[in-house]
Amino acid sequence: MKDLQRASDDVCVIAETVETLGKLLDRFHAQHGEKLYEQVFAAFPEAHQFGGGAHKELWKLSLKLIPPEE
Repeated sequence: MKDLQRASDDVCVIAETVETLGKLLDRFHAQHGEKLYEQVFAAFPEAHQFGGGAHKELWKLSLKLIPPEE
């Protein structure tokens, strides 16, 4: 059961990181414009996966991993 709790905690950290990266990408776009934003995506094509609600599915997974009370 401790392993499931640790896994849930780790997924929470990943979800927070994904959410933060999405916000940073949005802020970069707003501050630096489309041309530079496209260069970020050229260097890091997977960046589009961090936008929208990508982190929400990770939050759901972390809740599923929480072990039941004994």
